[in-house]
Amino acid sequence: MSDLIPCGLALVAGSIIHNQSMPAAQDCIKALQTGQVTAVSTDQVILYGFVHQDAGQTLEVVPDVTIGSPNYYGVRINKSHRPDCKKLADDIQN
Repeated sequence: MSDLIPCGLALVAGSIIHNQSMPAAQDCIKALQTGQVTAVSTDQVILYGFVHQDAGQTLEVVPDVTIGSPNYYGVRINKSHRPDCKKLADDIQN
């Protein structure tokens, strides 16, 4: 099994002509920012995290684009931290 993440896409006229795999999602974003790829595909929550870190300067997530079926995630927080759980859930949803 490969440790590489499939993430870099080179697009021409809406068709994928090249698909790259890289060791980490951050590497995919760097490739996007340096023009090595024209798009990056990974989990939306990861993409929005990169957009947030970038402060919306060079990155954006294309809305309403999905590839494959939805993936659902769970985050476990100790029961005594319910306010933290609520805040995390709200932040993820926003």
